[in-house]
Amino acid sequence: MPAPHFLALLASHRRLQGVLFTSFLGRLPLGVVTVLLLFALSRDGSLGLAGLVSGAAVAGLATGGPAQGRLLDRLPTRPVLGCSALLQAAALLALALALGSAPGWLLVCLSFFQGVTVPALPVCVRLALRRAVGAEDPGPAYAFDAVVMEVVYLAGPALAAWGTAVLDPRLLLAGCAVLVVAGTAGFLAAAPASWTTPLTPSSPPPRQGDDLSAPAGHRIAPVICFVAAMALLAAPFGLSEVALTRLAADLRTGLAPVGTTLTLMGLGSVVGGLLYGTVRRRLSREHRFRLLALTLGCGIGAAALAPGFATVHALFALAGLAVAPLAGLCYEILDRLSPPGRWMRVQSWGSVAHAAGHAGGLALAGALAGHAGADGLLLLAGLSVAAATLVAAPALAASRRTGRPATEGALTPDGPPPSASGAPPAPGLRPPTTG
Repeated sequence: MPAPHFLALLASHRRLQGVLFTSFLGRLPLGVVTVLLLFALSRDGSLGLAGLVSGAAVAGLATGGPAQGRLLDRLPTRPVLGCSALLQAAALLALALALGSAPGWLLVCLSFFQGVTVPALPVCVRLALRRAVGAEDPGPAYAFDAVVMEVVYLAGPALAAWGTAVLDPRLLLAGCAVLVVAGTAGFLAAAPASWTTPLTPSSPPPRQGDDLSAPAGHRIAPVICFVAAMALLAAPFGLSEVALTRLAADLRTGLAPVGTTLTLMGLGSVVGGLLYGTVRRRLSREHRFRLLALTLGCGIGAAALAPGFATVHALFALAGLAVAPLAGLCYEILDRLSPPGRWMRVQSWGSVAHAAGHAGGLALAGALAGHAGADGLLLLAGLSVAAATLVAAPALAASRRTGRPATEGALTPDGPPPSASGAPPAPGLRPPTTG
């Protein structure tokens, strides 16, 4: 029996809707806090300190993600997420109290600590979706979750900018603390315990030539290779932000077209992710990865030849159609590459690769902006995507050889069918399939 489309499942199962809605609330501070700190501190003239404090938050997130992934592979999910949420809320409240009066080193330390303690909700949501829809084809669910994250990073900076203009930033930090605790608690209440239980080290019997039968060091090598490719895929976003800013300065248009371009790219990502979840995918994962990467790289790289922002808007909107599907596909490939017992860790590495690649793109663009110009930076962004497809090639081949993942059961819109043995399945779940 083929699994129904994810959007059909989402429309018919309130528990799944609750998981995504509450996790959205818990993840919304991811898009707010870093930009809020940047705006609040730079408004007082401390631009250098603002950059250090915001950078510390990103560095903390990159440090804490893999550590939480390691814990989540070994310990029950609920206490790990709950403790992380409480610690981050405490750090945000401390930042709110310290803002405007504390020395710079203390703000940097608090920002780093709140980044370290960000709950690993994105990883846990992907695990819940994997358990809900089955492990055979979680791609549409992962793509839809990438759409949710796109909305987080579209709405978050807008809320930070608006809130900094009309409210005290300390109130916004306190509000983020409330959202983290409420969203995490809501997610844990909405998701059944079976959806958040860490995956066991068991795996289906390997086929001939299956990489899972190789020693552990060989099994992790394709993961490292693919994580590096994910960082190269994220670098163009940082490069593009600086390139568009430089283009606006060259054309003397102000920053409004830059915001419009990035917003159109985000909206394109939302549309692309929704389409990816509904259209039947006939191509293999390997071919889909290359096609989506080609769309992203060509859209950004071709903007180097655009005569003005009108053409840039259209090209970035086109490139955006590939962003959410490509993000979902990357996590699906990591899903298949994960060695037994390391699923959470590997998924958290993917999140870190995205953050590190974006930050690396910003740093590289800042160093080259005075020499390469906007056109050179946009071409470099397209070349980074091309390099990612080359670096990912061994990992894509390994994912193709990997045996079919075991299904933990999948939801169906019409409820659970009877099992072959006559025993009733778990409520709302389809019995595991074989083969």
